[in-house]
Amino acid sequence: MNHKGLTIIEALAGILILSFVMVGTMTILINSRTQSKATEEYLIASQVAIMLSNYVTTYMTDDAHSADLKSFMEGYASGVSRDLLPNTCGTYFDHDFCTNLFSQPPIGGRTYNHENIFISVVKPINAQSIIKVTITINYFSHRMTSVEAFVNV
Repeated sequence: MNHKGLTIIEALAGILILSFVMVGTMTILINSRTQSKATEEYLIASQVAIMLSNYVTTYMTDDAHSADLKSFMEGYASGVSRDLLPNTCGTYFDHDFCTNLFSQPPIGGRTYNHENIFISVVKPINAQSIIKVTITINYFSHRMTSVEAFVNV
């Protein structure tokens, strides 16, 4: 028999192949967009973390404020990390310092504040006078970036 045209099975197979190609293309485009957005937020979060690291280092190395840091770490064993929280920050440090630390202006359409900025301070071991400060910023769907700063007190 000599058939001209496509059978229903051939048409369905073509539609199925076309569907796979379209779904694959859409998946790649969506993943590409998601990764692009995550990278953009990572860059902004990293910049905020570095900016905060510089701010904390400058503040804590100032002779007028180094006693605040020692008071904050008092009573904690050497090598132990202590979180600097928004609700207790004002007890040890200047109010303006704490406000600036935990309420950054919106950058790139995202606000960085006490909900996604985490700061921990590690008390020096033995007679060392270097304190490690780690600033961690959560961004884009529970991803995080951290910056470490070392303060000589």
